[in-house]
Amino acid sequence: MVLERIVRETSLTEGDARNVIITLRNIISDCARMGTGLDLGDIFSLRVNVPSKMEENERDVCAKSLKAPRLTLTWKSPVRKALKELQVDVDNPARKKQGLTPAPEPKEKENKEENGPVAG
Repeated sequence: MVLERIVRETSLTEGDARNVIITLRNIISDCARMGTGLDLGDIFSLRVNVPSKMEENERDVCAKSLKAPRLTLTWKSPVRKALKELQVDVDNPARKKQGLTPAPEPKEKENKEENGPVAG
C-alpha cells in the first residue's frame, strides 16, 4: 500500500520507491546497530535506549545489569496532532442490549440561520 501510494503521488517509479524504502530500512538498522538516533523531519525520530536493572549497590552494576536495547519512536507534531483529532466509535451490540450505553448528547444545529456555521 505504501509503495503504491508513493508511486501514485510522486514522480518516482516503483523501483525507485522500493529502493528508497529499502535504504530507509538499512539506515534504521545501522542507527540501531551503532546506538545513534535518527530524525526524519516532521514525521518521527528514533533513538536507542538501553534500560538497566536497579542494583542495590554501586559495585554490583555491570554489563549484566543492562536490559535489551530498544528503539523509541517519537512522533512529530503533525502526526501527534492527527492522532489527537482521531475520533473512534465502539459498536457493541451486547452493551446496547443491557442499556449500558449512554444516549448520545444532542448537538447544536451546525448551520444557524442568524449566525452562520458553528465551529466545534
